[in-house]
Amino acid sequence: MRSFIASLGLILASALSAAAQSYSVGGVRLDFGDEALRPRTQEQRAFVARYLAAVASGKADAVRVLSHPASLACSANDAGLKFIGDIHTRDAARAQYGKLGREILELHTLGVNGGYTQDDVTNLAKLLTGWTIGALDRPGEAGKFVYRVQRREPGSFAVVGKTYANMDQTAGQNALRALATHPSTARHIAQKFAAHFISETPPPQLIAKLEASFKSSGGDLAALARTLLTADEAWASPMQKMLPPNDFLTAAVRGLPFRQRPRSAEIVRLSNQLGQPLWQVPSPKGWPEDNNAWAGPSALRERLRIAEFVVGQMDRTADPRALADDILGGAISDKTRQAIARAETREQGFELLIMSPEFQRR
Repeated sequence: MRSFIASLGLILASALSAAAQSYSVGGVRLDFGDEALRPRTQEQRAFVARYLAAVASGKADAVRVLSHPASLACSANDAGLKFIGDIHTRDAARAQYGKLGREILELHTLGVNGGYTQDDVTNLAKLLTGWTIGALDRPGEAGKFVYRVQRREPGSFAVVGKTYANMDQTAGQNALRALATHPSTARHIAQKFAAHFISETPPPQLIAKLEASFKSSGGDLAALARTLLTADEAWASPMQKMLPPNDFLTAAVRGLPFRQRPRSAEIVRLSNQLGQPLWQVPSPKGWPEDNNAWAGPSALRERLRIAEFVVGQMDRTADPRALADDILGGAISDKTRQAIARAETREQGFELLIMSPEFQRR
């Protein structure tokens, strides 16, 4: 998919440029004052725009997000191929639209166990034919969502029990809205939300609260976050998830007393070293969410090496015992507190703090 996108060179050419320091979609602005953090490739810039489109919507607006040019580009749908075309493009068109339909159903709405069939995948793909990105040589269209009615697949198509006459782009929009409000979508999003922040096996009571919040708020992600933060189950669960590299490094930079705060380029380098390169998500599914995805032996050795490096950059007057209580608070265990207190050197105390379960997991 990435090579397909790169070959077209169409990713939001009029809206996002490689040299840009900030990006804005729907009134939401994201600044990249530090050059090391700026998205470099066309696909990385599309990823940023797709994120901004989701944030700008406020709610889980499936039509707004999935019809955004960045979404179409990330889903390799931007060629605008007709689903049933001539003999030379038919197989390629089917593959691309089929991939888009499956991603929407499996990853973004109902979920893999949400009750859809292969026919639903195929029919949703047909309803999205004609959705594309404006050509670069057409003023007013370049980099924007465009609907090509002549490229649509005519007919009526059923998706998850509802039939849509594919006369224009509203058929696809209505299908997406129906999927976004489907009970399976609420359950799927609740599960993903809890899996990311709490555990790959979150308490069923927490899932039920998040699912109810998603339904009652109309998919408001801010409301979902508030529900998570105020749920007793979220705080009662033991810390199980190994922090992804970006989260681990962010915690270190925010919590530890550096003599001089590390430069962004250094943090990006270390994140890449730990296996999570900036703007390079491996697939549409995103980074792995299982509890120990980042806890392999080689990964832990790398974290220890980084901890040793970090300690060498820290304020030499800082006390690891006081800092442990300060940044871990009530989460610190007696075992961790005792290990830090018994460290032979100040440096070893800081390394034990950084490598402790309370620092490494959430």
